[in-house]
Amino acid sequence: MLDNSMISGLIKPLITLLDEYGISAKMLFSDAELNPLPRVKQSSQTTQPQAVRAQMSVSALERARKLTKEPAIALYYGQRVSISSLGTLGFALMSCTDIASVLRLLIRYHPILTSELSWELCEEFCDELGEGLADDARGVTLRAQFHSGNRDQQRLLIESHFSSINAIGTYFLNRPMFGVELHLNYSAPEYADIYQQIFAVPVLFDQANCQLLMNNELLDFKLVTANPGSQVFFRQQCELLLSELNAEENIAAEVRRLLMHASGNFPDITQVASALFMSERTLRRRLKAEGTSFRRLFDEVRNVLAQEYLTATAITVAEIADLLGYTECANFRRAFIRWNRITPIEYRLQSN
Repeated sequence: MLDNSMISGLIKPLITLLDEYGISAKMLFSDAELNPLPRVKQSSQTTQPQAVRAQMSVSALERARKLTKEPAIALYYGQRVSISSLGTLGFALMSCTDIASVLRLLIRYHPILTSELSWELCEEFCDELGEGLADDARGVTLRAQFHSGNRDQQRLLIESHFSSINAIGTYFLNRPMFGVELHLNYSAPEYADIYQQIFAVPVLFDQANCQLLMNNELLDFKLVTANPGSQVFFRQQCELLLSELNAEENIAAEVRRLLMHASGNFPDITQVASALFMSERTLRRRLKAEGTSFRRLFDEVRNVLAQEYLTATAITVAEIADLLGYTECANFRRAFIRWNRITPIEYRLQSN
């Protein structure tokens, strides 16, 4: 069933914030479309939890802005989102070893929170350096990809999401964010000074993309809440939630399922397309529309399997590499470091 506690968890900070403006939850949810726990007619194939949640989220922010007459309400809302607001995903993030691991989990399981946007992780940002990062800095770019909404709605989403990422990052670091630069693809609003109050990092408007540039010093920051053993459990719970949300004919979920059940004898994209009764070209197009690719899904599945083999079995790294279809153990080792910023042996030792 749909994890409705996730919806109430995300809406609760907004209700608390509006209460400070004298706005009741009843006023916010006077429109049936904004019901935090919508009643969906139950049938075998027709429930659409992601669509309901997406509509509620952006509509709630728009209505909250209208009721409070506060143009920066989405920024303030994001600051109220906490780890507990994220439910199971929040616990999974807390169990990560470092900030880089947090980002990877956030990208994979973000559909649990909303289908309105997704995240793309670009490995290098050297050619995009701005005033807030050193000339020799290296790191990654966390870029937002929109799937719905007009420009005004997208700005509300960006303000709330980046503000919440900043709040959660500050919680993990136990200090203001550092080694970060925020880029926004719209002009500075009249309340631009509030951005500077909330984000303790450089904020650049009129940029090509909405994204966070993060250097390796931040990515390597170790979390005191890290618990590799607990992470296996919470990731399994997130996988269940993701599969339930994807039950409404998400092609990426079908590809993951086929790869996960291949028992190491992984099919190629042509074979997967055939199993889904479509051409390879159609499969590539549909995966792109969902913000992913066959290669990315293949890497995700192999990484999940690799982590499970390393934590739940005693088989050697070379044997794991062979199970995952690598002809050379060195190639698997390089891929694992790229995925997790740590070697397979180090991951196994941390998990014990």
